[in-house]
Amino acid sequence: MGIRSRLRKNARAAAFAALTAGTLGAWYPLTFRKPDERDRRPIRAGFRVVFTRGVLELFGVEAEIVGGPAPRTERGRLVIANHRSALDIPLVAAHAPGVFLSRGDVGDMPLLGTFAREAGTLFVDREDQGSRASAVRMIRSALKEGETVIVFAEGTTFSGDEVRPFHPGAFLAARGLDVDVLSAGLAYADGAEYGDETFAEHLARIAARPRTKVALVLGEPEPLPKLKDVRDVAEHFRGRVQGLVGRARAKVGK
Repeated sequence: MGIRSRLRKNARAAAFAALTAGTLGAWYPLTFRKPDERDRRPIRAGFRVVFTRGVLELFGVEAEIVGGPAPRTERGRLVIANHRSALDIPLVAAHAPGVFLSRGDVGDMPLLGTFAREAGTLFVDREDQGSRASAVRMIRSALKEGETVIVFAEGTTFSGDEVRPFHPGAFLAARGLDVDVLSAGLAYADGAEYGDETFAEHLARIAARPRTKVALVLGEPEPLPKLKDVRDVAEHFRGRVQGLVGRARAKVGK
């Protein structure tokens, strides 16, 4: 890594910490005066959008968006996307705002974990059956309350454009509810995906890049298919996302 890249990485890391801390500092006084969780939700939603757009600008993300932003709705909504980079999180949140289902250890990270918890993130340990069952209940409760829940249904990050099989838990949570499902496909220019590295190493590498090109294609909201087997529902949306990823790749190139 050259000296310019190191300087860029360090400057962005400091700015990211300042942005996160500053957002939390502005957030707390407003939410403290709103003891009812229903009153806090729109405040959180506004801060999430401002924060995520700030992150995208800070990290030099050049995004081409097709089909967005997603229109607002009073009903619950499930957003399903493939997962390729840490940048997926602010990118999807900026154009289809909602709360995320995230792996459990993110909540333990310094500063970022605090922000994730305050933002209403739902956490799951996919290796723990009890945690997976709890996540299904949390997703269902959020959808019933009219929230948008964002799920990377592959369960983790992968490289390449092949969309791996989806975990069915989010679709099980939504079964029988009057909700929309919004599919989203992401594709990055070479070198931006989460590779064989730690989360911290991935963020550092992204921060060192001058710019990162990505395309996000949002599909049309659709109801949950009334299929008997929830695994068939998961496969239906895996196919939807795969098609959108192909369109995103055509936009961003190799």
